[in-house]
Amino acid sequence: MNIDLKIEIKVDVAAVIVSITGLLTLVTKYLGYL
Repeated sequence: MNIDLKIEIKVDVAAVIVSITGLLTLVTKYLGYL
């Protein structure tokens, strides 16, 4: 159970990091057009 929980937490963290980097790239592109 502990191993499964750790893997799930890692996946959640990875998803959050990916979404944040995606938002940052969108923001930088938007600012680049301004």
